Amino acid sequence: MHDYTEQQMKVVLDDAKKYTDERMKNIKIGALDDAVSRAKDYTDMKFEALNDNIEGARKEARQGAAIGLAVSNLRYNDTPGKLSVAFGGGLWRSQSAFAFGTGYTSEDGRIRSSLSITSAGGHWNIGAGFNMALN
Repeated sequence: MHDYTEQQMKVVLDDAKKYTDERMKNIKIGALDDAVSRAKDYTDMKFEALNDNIEGARKEARQGAAIGLAVSNLRYNDTPGKLSVAFGGGLWRSQSAFAFGTGYTSEDGRIRSSLSITSAGGHWNIGAGFNMALN
C-alpha cells in the first residue's frame, strides 16, 4: 500500500507541476503579448502625432510660398508724388493667399515706401518697405 500511495502522490505532484508550469507559461506569454500590444499602440500614437506635426509644417510652408507669390505680384506706380494701391494673389500646392498693399513715391522720386497686408490659412500678416536713393 505504501508503494501505491507513493505512485499516486507522484502522479498528483506531476499533474500539479504540469498545470503550474502551463499556467505560468500562459501568464508570461499573456503579459508579454500585453506589453508588446501596449508598446505598439504607444508607438503608433507617437508616429501619428509626428505625422500631424509634419503635415502642419508642410501646410504652413505652402502658405508661406503662396504669400510670397501674392506679395511679389503687388505693383506700385513709380511716378513721383503718387500714392497707389495694389492687389495680388498666389496659389502654391493647394494653398492660397492674397495681398493688398499701398505704395508711395516722393515728389523728387528719391524715396519709396510701401505697406502690405496678406492673408493665408486664416492668418493675417503685415509687411513694410522703405527705399531711399543716396546719389
